[in-house]
Amino acid sequence: VVARVNNPANAWMFDESMGVDIAVDQADIITKSVEEGLDMEDVFTIMRLGKDGHEIVQGEIRPRSTMVGKSIAELQIPDGLVFVALEHEGNILIPNGDTAFSAGDRVVAFASEQGRDFLSHSLQ
Repeated sequence: VVARVNNPANAWMFDESMGVDIAVDQADIITKSVEEGLDMEDVFTIMRLGKDGHEIVQGEIRPRSTMVGKSIAELQIPDGLVFVALEHEGNILIPNGDTAFSAGDRVVAFASEQGRDFLSHSLQ
């Protein structure tokens, strides 16, 4: 069960005792996005999912990235990383194995801690 928290003062109610698996606190997400987005050199968290460290993350591919010019199939992606969306020249794509990366592309991915580390190092 995923619950949306509209009022941060009520966030304490949304836990397992109330039958909620994941509480999505809009104010917390916006705050974290602003805080982490201040340094776009890194991957930043859009949303944390569950209690095992999985996240929806976003990052921008830098010109010197090892990903530039390579397709998803050419990268040795760890099991804990799934590319969900790619913004390329203003267009949103759902990536597949043939999708190639360019400098300036923004990626959204579902990632474990290991997947996030891989992505963070690969984007630079």
